[in-house]
Amino acid sequence: TPAHRAVRVTGPERVLFASLEHVIEHEGGREKAIAGGLGKVAGLMCRYHPGDLVCVTACMPGRDYDFALLVGCVHAMVSGQTLTCTVRRYEAPKEGYLVGEGGADHALVFYIVDHPIFRARTDIYPSPQTSRKTLEFFSLWCQVVARIIDLEAPDAFHCPDFHAAMAVMYVETPLPITVVLHNAEYQGSIATQHMGFREAEWFGEIFDLPAVRIRQECFHEGKFSMLKPAVDHARRYQAGYGICAVSRNYAMEAAVKHAVLWGLPEVRGIENCMP
Repeated sequence: TPAHRAVRVTGPERVLFASLEHVIEHEGGREKAIAGGLGKVAGLMCRYHPGDLVCVTACMPGRDYDFALLVGCVHAMVSGQTLTCTVRRYEAPKEGYLVGEGGADHALVFYIVDHPIFRARTDIYPSPQTSRKTLEFFSLWCQVVARIIDLEAPDAFHCPDFHAAMAVMYVETPLPITVVLHNAEYQGSIATQHMGFREAEWFGEIFDLPAVRIRQECFHEGKFSMLKPAVDHARRYQAGYGICAVSRNYAMEAAVKHAVLWGLPEVRGIENCMP
């Protein structure tokens, strides 16, 4: 009806998107790290997102990010050591880049964080999942994402999959979150044995978190899960809403298959944003 057509649905004005996969177009060319569908979606979001978008990513080995301005550093505590990441900032030109509705009025900013731990990767996602080095990588990544959330104070945090999900455990002020599951099979889980207090202390040292928080927010059915803190965040602050998957069918499958999602009011299916 005409009345329905007159209603304009608005979302958050400013969203922070944290992804290890990225596509950054700049005057000198293009920097990209793509492992699959998430990387393609990351590139499309930068062009079609309907509001201001802040993208956080990490330097890949052997890449030069001099097109971005060095703006400072952020600190994290990993395995009892203070680590310092340098931070580069790049504001994409609006002309010829932002092609979505009202694109000329929106800002697209990249924060690119650098540290030898990020540069030591042999692939976009470090492995094996159970190694201490991999866990230290994700500890550093999540803490850095949290510090930039604190710096930028976005209206919402878009978290694809589990990789930055633990960032909600470090932010100074809770904020709305949307978790989009591209591959719900991988939840940052470790299930080599039933996890108890001793294991919670071990994870707590790596992630610089009290063992009691690890047990409450990261342990699920005796397993360590990096995805669970973001799901719990949605339960606590959003009545369980905000967990999504990349299609309606996949959302229904994930909601039934994965216990960490049981009891949510919904897992919403969002079709990939392929124009």
